Amino acid sequence: MTPTSPRARALLSVWFVAHVLLVVNYVLPWQEVRVLDPLSKPYVHALLLKQEWNMFRKPSRWNKFLVHEGLRSDGSVFELEPQRTKPDEPFFRVVYDRRTKVHFVVAFEKEGQEIFRPDYAEHLCREHPEAQRVRLIKRSVKHLSAKQWRRDPDRVRTEALKPLVDLDCSTVDR
Repeated sequence: MTPTSPRARALLSVWFVAHVLLVVNYVLPWQEVRVLDPLSKPYVHALLLKQEWNMFRKPSRWNKFLVHEGLRSDGSVFELEPQRTKPDEPFFRVVYDRRTKVHFVVAFEKEGQEIFRPDYAEHLCREHPEAQRVRLIKRSVKHLSAKQWRRDPDRVRTEALKPLVDLDCSTVDR
């Protein structure tokens, strides 16, 4: 569908030229050439043309996991870690993916906003009746860079453990 009136065609042409100029100005790597930044930045953001996938940045060298520990009445510690392999049936995959999202939210809640951690620990107490105590721990593992690995392949990765919740299951209604 093309505009039929000359005024509409002129307006469309002006918009097209301005669009190309603003987008090209936004993606130019040289700061001194980018004179239209005050206009191009809001324009590109308003049209959602800016991609923020970070696909070309270096991958993070830290992996973070949520560790679940249970303490039995005899003092032995056991892991409450759910199975990490995906189930075969599609319905159970939804449950698996939801559990993964819950772990992510619980492990990475910001300081002062830890609203889900106690509830999740209570849920684990109910799910595992043999547990007298439940601990949630954030485990961070720093991987070696390729250069470090080539220099010393036997070097151990750096690990950090941060306790998040320590709950006595006798206080939970089962």
